[in-house]
Amino acid sequence: LEFISDDAVPTGQQIWNNYGAKGNDELLMCYGFAVRDNPADCVHIALAPSDGASVASESRASIQLTLDGVPPDVIDAIEAEENTAQFVALLRAVLLRRRAGKECLERLPQALNVDICTGASGIAWKRSIEAFLEGQMKVLEASLECMQVARDEGGRVRPERKERVPPMKRRRKNPRGGRR
Repeated sequence: LEFISDDAVPTGQQIWNNYGAKGNDELLMCYGFAVRDNPADCVHIALAPSDGASVASESRASIQLTLDGVPPDVIDAIEAEENTAQFVALLRAVLLRRRAGKECLERLPQALNVDICTGASGIAWKRSIEAFLEGQMKVLEASLECMQVARDEGGRVRPERKERVPPMKRRRKNPRGGRR
C-alpha cells in the first residue's frame, strides 16, 4: 500500500487515511468494514417504469434512499403526476428490501457461527456485516415513515391558495434531533 502526501512525513510517524463520508455499502465493499450508526448510510432501490410516469420513474432508474427517507423530489414528482402506481411500486420495493434485510439479520448468527467467524478478525467481519444490515434497515424504516407521511398528507389542498402542499416540506422534527 502506498500513500502520497503533500507534506514530508518522518519515518515511523503514524498517518491516517480519511475515508470521507461513505455509506456502509461502499465501506464494506471497498474497504472490508462497516461502522454502526453511519450517518451516510443509503439504500439504492431500482424501480421499473410505470405507465405515464416520466419524472418519477423513467428519469430515475434507481432511487437513493437515505436516513432522511425518500428524496423530496421523488415524492414531489409522484404527487405532481398523481402517479399512484409509481408510489405503490416504490412502497413495494422498499417493503421487499426490508423483508430481505430482516431475514438476513435473523440468519446471520447461524450463517456466521463460531466455526466460520473465529478470532478477532472474524468477529470484526461479522460485526461489520451486522452494522451494514442494521444501517440498511434504518434507512428503509425512515423511507417507509416518509412515505406514510406523504400518503397521509399528500394531496391536501390549501383552501386559501388552491395548491397542493408538498408533504416532504412539512416533516416533523425527530425528538432525538434531525429530520424525520
